[in-house]
Amino acid sequence: MLADPAGSPPDLVTMYSPVLSGDLPQVEPMFRAASKFVAARGNRSWSVTFVVNRQHASIAAAFSFPQSHAASIPNGVDLKFEESGNTLYLANAVLTGFDPGEPGGVSTTIKYTFVGQSYQSTAP
Repeated sequence: MLADPAGSPPDLVTMYSPVLSGDLPQVEPMFRAASKFVAARGNRSWSVTFVVNRQHASIAAAFSFPQSHAASIPNGVDLKFEESGNTLYLANAVLTGFDPGEPGGVSTTIKYTFVGQSYQSTAP
């Protein structure tokens, strides 16, 4: 779990931002053709970026958390996002960005970016 709003104290998730990357086009000049051949070859992907702020028991725990946490994040997983009774999934998500920012006392703020195959309302 990357963020737990039910924790004590709860983890704060901000800057949630899903983005769709378009189809990868194939563009080919054709012999004696008036225009180029253009075809959509699929390969759409979704990326989701969000920031999680956590409170830790001590400054030492906050300082060491990003290093141990980064190694524990699996790749190729289905991420589940819940908000106000709504649930969305990012299927087959791969971590592409992990920015722990600067330590701030007993808290950490980490920005995550994942890329996945589909962004859907049903569990993959």
